Parts: sequence; C-alpha cells; structure tokens
Amino acid sequence: MSEQANNFKLGLFVIISFALLVTALALLGAGDFFKQETLVETCFNESVQGLDVGSPVKYRGMDIGKVKEITGASRVYGVRSDYVLVIISLFEDVSLGQPGGSVKDKIEHAVAEGLTVQMAFMGLTGAAYLETNYMGETERIPLTIPWEPKHPYIPSKPNKITQMGESLDRIMKKLEDINIQGVLAELQSVIALSAAKLDNANIKEISTQTATLLREIRTTNARLAELFDSTQTKGLMNDARAAVNGAKDIVESSKAPISQALNEFRGAAATANSLAGSLDKTSRLLGDMVWVNTDSIKDVVDNLKITSENLRQMSQDIKRYPARLLFEAPPEKEKTLEK
Repeated sequence: MSEQANNFKLGLFVIISFALLVTALALLGAGDFFKQETLVETCFNESVQGLDVGSPVKYRGMDIGKVKEITGASRVYGVRSDYVLVIISLFEDVSLGQPGGSVKDKIEHAVAEGLTVQMAFMGLTGAAYLETNYMGETERIPLTIPWEPKHPYIPSKPNKITQMGESLDRIMKKLEDINIQGVLAELQSVIALSAAKLDNANIKEISTQTATLLREIRTTNARLAELFDSTQTKGLMNDARAAVNGAKDIVESSKAPISQALNEFRGAAATANSLAGSLDKTSRLLGDMVWVNTDSIKDVVDNLKITSENLRQMSQDIKRYPARLLFEAPPEKEKTLEK
C-alpha cells in the first residue's frame, strides 16, 4: 500500500513538472507567437551556403528580422529559373531609415531609394546572415526578377566574396588575352640587343675618361678651396664688408642733410607759390587800372600822334628853309577880345 502511494506521488510530480515546463515554454514563446510579422522576399543568383532558416537579417548591424524560408524560385512560382528564393520575416517595429507609415510602406519607400540585401559572413565560422543597406551611386545594378512576387521584393546584390571572385576572373581573363610569350620574346630580344651594345662599346676607354674627369673635378675643387682660403680672397671679402659698412654709414649720415634740403625745398616751393599769387594780384591790378583809364590813355596817345605830326612837319620845313628858323620873326600874338 505504501509502495503504491509512493508511485502515485512520483507520477503526480512528473505530470506537474511537465505541465509547468510546457507552461513556461508557452509563456516564454508567447511574445514571438503573438508578435506580428511582415514577410518580404529576395532572390540570389549565387550559392547561399551558410545561410539557414532563422539566420538573422540586419540593417547596418541592427537586427530587423530573420530568415523564414529558403527555397527555389521555380518551385514557388513555376518558372524556369535557378534563382534561390529567400523569404524574410521582418519585425513590426522595423524602420529601415524611413519615418512614419506601416512596415510595407517603409519597405516600398526604402526599395525606391535603393535598398538592397546582401549575404555577409560572421567572421571565419562560415555562418551567414543577410545585411540590408542602401546602394551607392557607383554600385552595379541589383538582381531583378521577371515574375510578380507574392510579398514585397527587396533586390539583392552579390556578396563580397562573389564580387572578389568575379573581379579575379576578369583579371585572369585579361591576363589570358595578353600575349605573354610575345612579351617574353621581345624582352629577350631587348636584353640581347643591350648585351651586344655593351660588348661593342669600349668600356676600358669610357672608364679611363671617367677616371680622368673625376681627377679633374677633384683638382678643381682643391683649387677652389685653396682660392677661398687664400689671404687675398679673405682680404677682398673684408674690403667688401668694409665698403658695405661705409656705404651704410654714408646713407645714415646723409639722412639729416637730405631731410633738411627737402624741408628747404618745401619752404622755397611755398615762397614761390606766394610770389606767384602776388604776381597774379599785381597783374589783375594793372589790368583794372588800364581798364579804368582807357579814355585818358586814348587822349594821351592822340596827343602824342598830333605832336609827332607837328614835329614831322617842322622837321620838313627846317629841311626846306633852314634860314627861316634864324631870321623869321615870331608870329604875332593874337589880341584878346575884351568883352
């Protein structure tokens, strides 16, 4: 009887523990269960090795959703295509750098402004995740699809490793297009021609001329050093310094006389200006005097003319009758009439 009671208690304990565990799991997952999600999709024209269901989706390093499904586009849309279709579940509070509106509106605006999705890898572990970001002006055109998607579509672009591989492929293709054998043959011919030129050149004569030139340069340098160290050169340098110092002294001593001469010149210029003003006033005064006495001057001039005419007449009479001046009686005085 006691054994049955113990088994019953043990079973009841297990049942209650299991119920509590289920309840705890339900409570912990209730948030995700009742949480609204927005589904979007993208396609990749490359391997998605390392990307799994539940892999995080980030926007510039921030978690914005998770990978919900990875499948083939041909199976979902019934088209001939080898694209890998990835369904993404975005959180309800995702922004993608777009203010206001619903998540779908934000996604549409973001895609219109160049939002793309790209595979990225977490270090060297090989685990992949999806990184969303806006496309730069110089980046290649993202992948497009020829069918109508069921969910909002975010274009994708190749991951960094794929881009690097494509770049290496292009480089290798260009290297294959280069005629390496021809370049090597030309290089060998250039080397052979250079060796022939060196063989034909008189290396011994060139070395002798070079050595002679070096000796001459050394001799010239020694002579220049001797010239600069000589007593005459030092004396000339001292004389030049003395001449420069003397010229400075002359300039310094000439400053005062030159300044005085300039001041005297300024005084003379002022005096000349004053004299010019006085002469101008005098000329104006003479002009006024001439203008005021114009009539008197005219009478004087007329009298001078009459006197000159009388003298001329008298001179002619004396020339004709010289005795008249000595023997002719003076003219009678006119009698004054008394009133």
